[in-house]
Amino acid sequence: MLKLTPEFLRKKREALGYTLERMAEELHLPMRTYLKYERGERAIPDDMPQRFAISLKKVNDLVDIMREQLRESRWSDTEIRVFSKKLSESLRAEDQNKK
Repeated sequence: MLKLTPEFLRKKREALGYTLERMAEELHLPMRTYLKYERGERAIPDDMPQRFAISLKKVNDLVDIMREQLRESRWSDTEIRVFSKKLSESLRAEDQNKK
């Protein structure tokens, strides 16, 4: 069975641009519990890879839906990439403002 490490959790969260609170929410965990996993203060449960996969699938599904809608509106691939980047930056800024 795949075992996740605290470092993996932190790197994935940072790559997604999520705050600790947002990642805990996505994984349906109390924030303090998630923080203990990420710090290595608590053993990461065996079901964490499945939780991660479900959370990341939701994000990917949303991105796919948005890309399809943008293509239907006849945006070029470059316009879609620029829009996606700006949206991502905006979401990260929003998460930072919630701190």
